[in-house]
Formats: sequence, C-alpha cells, structure tokens
Amino acid sequence: MRVEAIDWSGQGVSVATSAGTIRARSIIVTVSVGVLKAGGIRFTPDLPETIQAALDGLQMGALSKVGLSFDFSKFDVPPGDIFTREAGGGAFNFDCKPFGRDIVVAVFGGDFARTIARSDEDAVNVALDSFVRCAGSSARTAFRGGKVHAWFRDPNALGCYSHCLPGRADAREKLAAPVADRIFFAGEATGLTGGAMTAGGAA
Repeated sequence: MRVEAIDWSGQGVSVATSAGTIRARSIIVTVSVGVLKAGGIRFTPDLPETIQAALDGLQMGALSKVGLSFDFSKFDVPPGDIFTREAGGGAFNFDCKPFGRDIVVAVFGGDFARTIARSDEDAVNVALDSFVRCAGSSARTAFRGGKVHAWFRDPNALGCYSHCLPGRADAREKLAAPVADRIFFAGEATGLTGGAMTAGGAA
C-alpha cells in the first residue's frame, strides 16, 4: 500500500493510499527526505514554510553496495576489509567474507556511487575490476555473479541517509517540529541525539 496524498485541511488528517482512504486524528510521517523533496506525497494544504525550509536544508546521501559472489576454492582472501582508491577520487571498501559467507561486499558512496551505479551491470563490472586489481586475476575466474543495491535509485528512498547542507545544521530540529499538532515527521532525518544518518535513528 502506497501513500499518495495527505490532506490536513480539516481537524484531523485524510490519507489517500493506493488501497483507499484512511482518516485519523494525527499521522507520523517517516518517509525519507528524498521522497518528501521529490513530492512523492502531496500535502493539502502545502506544508508550512518552516518545514519547507527544513527540507531545503537537507539532502540525501548516496551509499551503494555490490555483493560479489566467489568460488573461494579457486582463490582465497582473508576475512576483513580492503580499501581502494579509484581514479577521480572514488573509493571502495571491500568487506571480505562477512559472516563467513562466500561473498565480498563492495561499499561505495557519494558522487562516485551515483556515477557508477546508474546500472547494475556497470556497478558490478567496476567493483569486480577494482577487486581483481587488489586480489589478483584468479578472483575473476572464481567470480560467480553480483547483485547491486543502490538506494538513490529506489523510488521509496531516493537516497541512503540525510545530511545537512553547510550552515543548515538546524534543519533536523525544524523538521521534527509538529505541524498543527497532527503531522509529526520522524525517522533518521529528525535524529537530534546522534541517531541521524543511522538505521537506529530511523527506528
């Protein structure tokens, strides 16, 4: 069920969803800053200027992961992290054999992630090429396949975590302020005591 619109023009709220309309006295909104800024949910009337200003002071970061599966009987690496630096300033963190599994997880972020993770094929190829340069050519022959998760491409997230723009450190506090005592924004973007940018802050 997808929320499409929130009408708070009356005493309560009316929430239009893909499965019908829900009415309540108040609502907690936990969608990402990326979805809010993209207009993924329509608000009637428009949100107050203070909330709009808070959203203007926040952006979504890009953090992507590529899971690379290997046959470690053909080559081996010790468990742990390998860090690389790519041309143009990008970087990978390769988490080798997490939880004892036969995989390597490539973690990368920022503009580098947005550039190479535009397609699954590109992301897998670039991550594999980088890992082979670290681990040796035998890693390529042992490669079994890859899987990508790029949150900035996910329409339900449009990014991985929120961050404040320079000079806008008060944006989180402004976003956390109740709207007419019936709309309450929550999630990691409103984390004021260390929860911002974390899964714990989103809980």
